[in-house]
Amino acid sequence: MGLENLRRWQWAIVGVAVGVGFAYFWNPSDPTRLGRKSSQNNFEQYLNRAEADGRRWIKGVVVYPPAPADDAGPSGLVQIVTFDSLTATRDPKAPKTYVDQWFAASLPYRPVVDAPPSAGDEMTVQSYLKHIHSIHPETSSRYAWYADPKLAYPAFAALGLIVIGGIWPTIIYALTGGPPKKAKKETYDVDRFAQGEEAAVQSRVVPADADAKLRELEESMEKSLQGFGKENSTQVAAEQEAKIRQLDGAASDVPVVEPKEAPKSDADYRGEFYPTARAKKNE
Repeated sequence: MGLENLRRWQWAIVGVAVGVGFAYFWNPSDPTRLGRKSSQNNFEQYLNRAEADGRRWIKGVVVYPPAPADDAGPSGLVQIVTFDSLTATRDPKAPKTYVDQWFAASLPYRPVVDAPPSAGDEMTVQSYLKHIHSIHPETSSRYAWYADPKLAYPAFAALGLIVIGGIWPTIIYALTGGPPKKAKKETYDVDRFAQGEEAAVQSRVVPADADAKLRELEESMEKSLQGFGKENSTQVAAEQEAKIRQLDGAASDVPVVEPKEAPKSDADYRGEFYPTARAKKNE
């Protein structure tokens, strides 16, 4: 079975299966390996600062889903936050460069700088960043949904459905001349069966003069057969009698051969174990 014979719904099933499998086996790298560790205090202080040339001290903020950690708070969960921090180099004349850094935000999150008035046990680092964005619109952050199984599985399944179940079969059908055609089902005309039944009923109707015609046919056959048996039996008897006479005449002309007597022999056939021919002695 070639790929061009697969229907679109079959491609859709394959796409969803591939997407789910990719989400299951794909394991994003540990975000803590992306840079050096920082602190919550430094992150919040540098989040709202910018250089004279307009460069932000912190950019590219990414918040990862909650994960268990040994040094976590009462909940036992932390959220890793990665960001690019503008850092001075050892050369004072050289411009500052961005360095990858991260810190572990506890749950619930307890902000230090510009804390919202309604900060409570449900506070997270994401809600804090939304609060800061409302004060400083130039700040931005995003959530690492691809590391969250609750979002990764549906997202990758939908992606596989679109790519493998939608785009890929369209390309194949365009190259092979269209999707496989369904076999046409034969449609039966019910009316023709009704007409056949009526015709069959009409064919079974016996005409009124059928009996009279049958009698005429029988009488004509009887007349034609009268005398045929007698003439035929007389002729056969005459032929058989002629054959018998011919055989009797042929038998009288055959000469009679009388059997001859076998000559007597003087040999005597006797023996103890098997017969042996011996000549008789004349007495």
